Amino acid sequence: MTEISRAAQVARLGGDVVSVKDFGAVGDGVTDDTAVLNLAFAGATALGVNTVILDSPQVTLGTDVDCLGCTLIASNTNVLGSGRFINSPYTEGLIVNNITQSGRATHPLAPSDSELKIIEKVSANEYAVYVKKKTDGYLRLQYLNNLTTPTDSLATTTSDATAFRLTSVSNCVDVWTGFKGNGTTVGTWASTNLITDIAEAYTSGVEYTYEYATGAVSKEYTIDVQEDGYFNVGLLYSSTASTSVNILVDGVPVLSGIDTSSGIASVNIHELKTTAGTRVVKVESAAGRLNVLGCNVSRLMNAKHSLTRDSVGYYRNATTYKDYLSSTSANDYAIRDKDADTWGGSYHGGETSISTDVVIGNTATALSIGDIRVSSNIELRQGWTIDWSGLGGGTLTVDSAEVFIKSGVVRSMSFTGSQRVESHYTTLVGINEDFSQVIFPHKKDLTTVADGDREFLGKNSQVIYEAPTTSQRLSVNHSIYNNEENAKGGAFIWRAVGLYNKYYYALVDRGDRSLADHSAVTITEFY
Repeated sequence: MTEISRAAQVARLGGDVVSVKDFGAVGDGVTDDTAVLNLAFAGATALGVNTVILDSPQVTLGTDVDCLGCTLIASNTNVLGSGRFINSPYTEGLIVNNITQSGRATHPLAPSDSELKIIEKVSANEYAVYVKKKTDGYLRLQYLNNLTTPTDSLATTTSDATAFRLTSVSNCVDVWTGFKGNGTTVGTWASTNLITDIAEAYTSGVEYTYEYATGAVSKEYTIDVQEDGYFNVGLLYSSTASTSVNILVDGVPVLSGIDTSSGIASVNIHELKTTAGTRVVKVESAAGRLNVLGCNVSRLMNAKHSLTRDSVGYYRNATTYKDYLSSTSANDYAIRDKDADTWGGSYHGGETSISTDVVIGNTATALSIGDIRVSSNIELRQGWTIDWSGLGGGTLTVDSAEVFIKSGVVRSMSFTGSQRVESHYTTLVGINEDFSQVIFPHKKDLTTVADGDREFLGKNSQVIYEAPTTSQRLSVNHSIYNNEENAKGGAFIWRAVGLYNKYYYALVDRGDRSLADHSAVTITEFY
């Protein structure tokens, strides 16, 4: 019996679905089921049947199975072997490497959390965001603007104006924050790096600094105290430190005679209460060395919301841990206008009328260089226009929101306007080469992929990378589309030796499509 006649028989019995079992799929974990699965999809397509049922606990694939545009519904089916299912507009119930493969044709659901994060305006061209990881440690996410390539792009230089975009993600073993202020001082004060009580050994970073002075000395801090009255003072105990330190609020002693001398250097946080409002905190000592970290001092993991802060320090260990992303390429999106035959957006430039808002707790907040804020809700909202009309192409208005979450970031983008596109990558992530193993949606050692080649992942909304030497992982979860125009199912990794193992997902890839208003969501998590 041919695959078409077999499918016709199944369709008559089952209506608008086909079961792979009717084509002889064995599913014993040993027999290669690739051939019969290809027969099932070919037969279903010939008859106009849109859904194929994979009602087997496991299948073995020696090579890829082309779903030919059919929906694939599995029953928690383990996929064994080196092959994968490609070109399905929707899949569900597949388990690859013990992870269930989600084949949404919609946007992923963004996780929410109440964890505190830090945003710092480092310079006119840089923001840094610090978040906790799901595993131990922290992330430092760097956002830069005005980095472009003039090659085959709307950009004409390497520094055309652009919006801010994610350019590096560093693994940090510790992050400290606090308020060091600029109040009245008595004595000669100096500063040095905090190297005590760091969570793990570190090799680099920008350390938190504290101030010290010897003799009859004092320092004041003007802070805003919230309704709960909480504030703290951080002191460094050491063998040469003062044996009698006093803390005063608005001239009234609240803690006196603190002995900060200790044979072992250590950070001590003195948690205190006072009346809400603007308060002047004074730390003083009559003799010995006074080491003050400032007010409202803590690790990020212990930071309290809305307290006055002006400093952050981070610590990295590049020997023990790998950084996840350190590329200045496009790490968000890219569009090639078909009529203009030119790339635009992000790394490819052409962004004009750029607006940037830092949103803290749902309120747009202007940050000056050096400012930091701590909040559970931090967003970077931007908007811009890309105009190919001078080359005969279209015009797009883009709105973007980067929402920071524990272990990562959620990027939501909307594209407004009509345009004829040749390629539109809605998800791009330039992942460091250290992350050389793909463990989902199928296992792949990327070191075996030739320089410049693509490793196709099929119709897929998620990829998980792993760094084999450290077991760190990185997950990209993103929108997929039922009407994508791609020869290989949309998602792939491009290996560029010396640069990255870059992940791509395209609504259109090397095609020809007129697009109207649309949107995309990408969730990137590092752990």
